[in-house]
Amino acid sequence: MPFHLTAVLTAPGLDLDATSDYGSVLVELTGRHAALVDNRTSVLFVGDGRGNGLPPGVEDLRRRVHRIGWITPQPRRYWNQASGAMTDYAGVVDHVVTARDAAELADRVGALGHAPS
Repeated sequence: MPFHLTAVLTAPGLDLDATSDYGSVLVELTGRHAALVDNRTSVLFVGDGRGNGLPPGVEDLRRRVHRIGWITPQPRRYWNQASGAMTDYAGVVDHVVTARDAAELADRVGALGHAPS
Protein backbone atom coordinates (compact mmCIF):
# COMPACT_ATOMS: atom_id res chain seq x y z
CA MET A 1 0.00 0.00 0.00
CA PRO A 2 1.46 3.39 -0.96
CA PHE A 3 2.62 5.49 1.98
CA HIS A 4 0.15 8.32 1.32
CA LEU A 5 -2.85 6.02 1.47
CA THR A 6 -1.53 4.41 4.64
CA ALA A 7 -1.10 7.85 6.21
CA VAL A 8 -4.69 8.78 5.34
CA LEU A 9 -6.22 5.52 6.56
CA THR A 10 -4.35 5.68 9.88
CA ALA A 11 -4.90 9.39 10.54
CA PRO A 12 -5.89 10.22 14.12
CA GLY A 13 -9.62 10.79 14.46
CA LEU A 14 -10.54 9.01 11.24
CA ASP A 15 -13.57 6.80 11.81
CA LEU A 16 -13.81 4.31 8.96
CA ASP A 17 -17.15 3.09 10.32
CA ALA A 18 -18.78 6.54 10.38
CA THR A 19 -21.93 7.24 8.36
CA SER A 20 -21.18 8.88 5.00
CA ASP A 21 -22.01 12.58 4.92
CA TYR A 22 -20.38 14.21 1.90
CA GLY A 23 -22.61 17.25 2.39
CA SER A 24 -21.17 18.25 5.76
CA VAL A 25 -17.64 17.76 4.45
CA LEU A 26 -18.42 20.02 1.50
CA VAL A 27 -20.00 22.65 3.74
CA GLU A 28 -16.92 22.57 5.98
CA LEU A 29 -14.58 22.78 2.97
CA THR A 30 -16.37 25.82 1.54
CA GLY A 31 -16.90 27.40 4.96
CA ARG A 32 -14.08 26.83 7.41
CA HIS A 33 -11.51 26.06 4.70
CA ALA A 34 -12.77 28.48 2.02
CA ALA A 35 -9.30 29.95 1.49
CA LEU A 36 -8.12 26.56 0.17
CA VAL A 37 -10.36 26.59 -2.90
CA ASP A 38 -10.78 29.14 -5.68
CA ASN A 39 -11.49 29.35 -9.40
CA ARG A 40 -8.14 27.64 -10.16
CA THR A 41 -8.86 24.62 -7.94
CA SER A 42 -9.77 21.18 -9.23
CA VAL A 43 -11.42 18.78 -6.80
CA LEU A 44 -11.53 15.01 -7.21
CA PHE A 45 -13.84 12.87 -5.10
CA VAL A 46 -13.46 9.13 -4.73
CA GLY A 47 -16.44 7.37 -3.18
CA ASP A 48 -19.91 5.99 -3.64
CA GLY A 49 -21.76 9.29 -3.14
CA ARG A 50 -24.00 7.90 -0.41
CA GLY A 51 -25.20 10.67 1.85
CA ASN A 52 -27.49 8.63 4.09
CA GLY A 53 -30.38 10.98 3.43
CA LEU A 54 -28.40 14.09 4.36
CA PRO A 55 -28.22 17.15 2.03
CA PRO A 56 -25.61 16.76 -0.76
CA GLY A 57 -24.15 20.25 -0.17
CA VAL A 58 -22.16 20.52 -3.41
CA GLU A 59 -23.68 23.70 -4.87
CA ASP A 60 -21.41 26.17 -3.06
CA LEU A 61 -18.31 24.19 -3.99
CA ARG A 62 -19.41 24.19 -7.64
CA ARG A 63 -19.56 28.00 -7.61
CA ARG A 64 -16.07 28.30 -6.11
CA VAL A 65 -13.87 25.86 -8.03
CA HIS A 66 -12.73 25.40 -11.61
CA ARG A 67 -13.46 21.68 -12.04
CA ILE A 68 -14.91 18.80 -10.05
CA GLY A 69 -14.45 15.14 -10.92
CA TRP A 70 -15.79 12.06 -9.19
CA ILE A 71 -14.71 8.43 -9.25
CA THR A 72 -17.33 6.02 -7.93
CA PRO A 73 -17.42 2.23 -7.78
CA GLN A 74 -21.23 2.24 -8.06
CA PRO A 75 -22.85 1.50 -11.44
CA ARG A 76 -25.29 4.26 -12.46
CA ARG A 77 -28.31 2.01 -11.85
CA TYR A 78 -27.53 2.06 -8.09
CA TRP A 79 -26.94 5.79 -7.69
CA ASN A 80 -30.42 6.49 -6.28
CA GLN A 81 -30.68 3.41 -4.09
CA ALA A 82 -29.79 3.02 -0.41
CA SER A 83 -29.63 6.75 0.38
CA GLY A 84 -27.41 7.48 -2.60
CA ALA A 85 -26.92 11.07 -3.70
CA MET A 86 -24.67 10.29 -6.65
CA THR A 87 -27.29 11.49 -9.16
CA ASP A 88 -27.33 14.87 -7.35
CA TYR A 89 -23.54 15.04 -7.47
CA ALA A 90 -23.39 13.96 -11.13
CA GLY A 91 -25.66 16.87 -12.03
CA VAL A 92 -23.20 19.36 -10.56
CA VAL A 93 -19.71 17.92 -11.16
CA ASP A 94 -17.89 18.12 -14.49
CA HIS A 95 -17.43 14.39 -14.98
CA VAL A 96 -18.11 11.09 -13.19
CA VAL A 97 -16.06 7.96 -13.80
CA THR A 98 -17.51 4.63 -12.73
CA ALA A 99 -14.81 2.09 -11.94
CA ARG A 100 -15.15 -0.99 -9.75
CA ASP A 101 -11.52 -2.07 -9.87
CA ALA A 102 -8.04 -0.92 -10.88
CA ALA A 103 -8.41 -2.15 -14.47
CA GLU A 104 -11.61 -0.15 -15.03
CA LEU A 105 -10.07 2.88 -13.36
CA ALA A 106 -6.98 2.72 -15.57
CA ASP A 107 -9.21 2.36 -18.62
CA ARG A 108 -11.55 5.26 -17.77
CA VAL A 109 -9.63 7.81 -15.71
CA GLY A 110 -8.45 9.67 -18.81
CA ALA A 111 -12.04 10.86 -19.26
CA LEU A 112 -11.63 13.07 -16.18
CA GLY A 113 -8.95 15.08 -17.93
CA HIS A 114 -11.12 15.60 -21.00
CA ALA A 115 -14.25 16.73 -19.17
CA PRO A 116 -15.51 20.17 -20.22
CA SER A 117 -13.99 23.03 -18.29
